[in-house]
Amino acid sequence: MQLQLFEIPKVEATDFIPRFTSANPLDTTNVDQVISMLLDDAEELFGTRVDPAPYSFDGIYFGSKVPIMKYRQEEMKIVFRLSNDARNDNSKILWQIAHECVHLLTPARLWTSMFEEGLACWFQMRWAKLCPQLFPEHKCNPEVCFENKRFLEAYTIVEELLRQDPEAIKKLRSLQPVISKFTPKLLVTELPQVDVPTAKLLCSRFAQRQKEV
Repeated sequence: MQLQLFEIPKVEATDFIPRFTSANPLDTTNVDQVISMLLDDAEELFGTRVDPAPYSFDGIYFGSKVPIMKYRQEEMKIVFRLSNDARNDNSKILWQIAHECVHLLTPARLWTSMFEEGLACWFQMRWAKLCPQLFPEHKCNPEVCFENKRFLEAYTIVEELLRQDPEAIKKLRSLQPVISKFTPKLLVTELPQVDVPTAKLLCSRFAQRQKEV
């Protein structure tokens, strides 16, 4: 069973979606609206957002080469750091924000699991397919999008899981709201199609590089 894509409602030319999907760089207000829309979609698909208190979300900034969700402990703020090369590239902004929104939905603080990273990659691909004007079809190939093999591996497992059971994430999060705190026992108990080795892999700490053998 295929998941139904979230349908973006038709909007007037003055609304933010046409501006977002244009070639013009986003302004801060547009980005805030896009993040809100993505979080609403994520909650609809995966369940209610976990309250990150005592932290609060404080927007985005551009820096470095690697996008990441950062905790600013002194300020008790959460921010998305997007890559410098996304600054004037709306497709990269959407691609990176979509990924980080899954982490914001279910903040883990210390580290993230293969499961959470795979779901974040799946959500990126979902929105790439929803905005073809930003993402030509050839860019929606996972093997092209996820050059890092660890992200591709995580995405592939989660994509197959959601293909078999679109409600899997909601089911699991009703018992443990934070995805990176899922245990192998929880997965094999609630999702009979998941075997023990796969459950252990999904619940393991995500590392961008495989260990040398």
